[in-house]
Amino acid sequence: HDYHLWRNRGGIVQESLRGMAAMTTHIDSRIGMLLGTLRERQVLANTWIIFIADHGDALFDHDLMAKGDMLAGSVAIPYLICPAETFMERCLPGRAGSENTVTPAGLQDIMPTILDICGVEIPENVTGQSLLGHFTGERPTFREITCGNVGLIYGATDASHKYCWNGATGHELLFDLANDPKDCHDLAGDPGHETIKRRLRSALAGWMARHGDPHAVGGELRRISPEPQPDRGHRANHWNNRGWR
Repeated sequence: HDYHLWRNRGGIVQESLRGMAAMTTHIDSRIGMLLGTLRERQVLANTWIIFIADHGDALFDHDLMAKGDMLAGSVAIPYLICPAETFMERCLPGRAGSENTVTPAGLQDIMPTILDICGVEIPENVTGQSLLGHFTGERPTFREITCGNVGLIYGATDASHKYCWNGATGHELLFDLANDPKDCHDLAGDPGHETIKRRLRSALAGWMARHGDPHAVGGELRRISPEPQPDRGHRANHWNNRGWR
């Protein structure tokens, strides 16, 4: 949260970027050891692998750091699923290669996917959906729009566009994900994108209302300014990119 104090000190920025690259290299190395052990024990072919992260890091994009918004740096995380070879041989013999999907999947889909793989009934109150059908060739009907929030920052995406809304200020953002994957060009004020903005805003308001969020009333978004906090309390309770202990 003190980036404004040292944003022009390029050495610190470069050190941070090198640290992130080093951690990524370390993770790659550990994954290699894990897969190698599974292979040595002859269980890799019967193992599903799901590689995810709970959030990203802005890494100084948009003059921001850490997480806490719905921009690409925070929410565009790895979501890779490698099915077990034995499963694919039973389900779709002869199928090879990989497949990308534009389905706006989220972290809420991990648990129902694992339950479905294991043949366990998915509870009705689970908000996510299983992705298993994408591996069996069933092409299941999936939700068209995925919504989420980080505190008072909300977002909704249909995989082609992303709508962001600030619950404290009411400020809106809209991005074309296909042509602007880094979220650099806000289209919220463009009349040509008014229809898609209204569609995503409506979906977000409906999602919020179903979860009892007071920022959604009568199908409309309502901004609510947060109560002021003493500076000490704010520092003690507001999470940041490194976490509080």
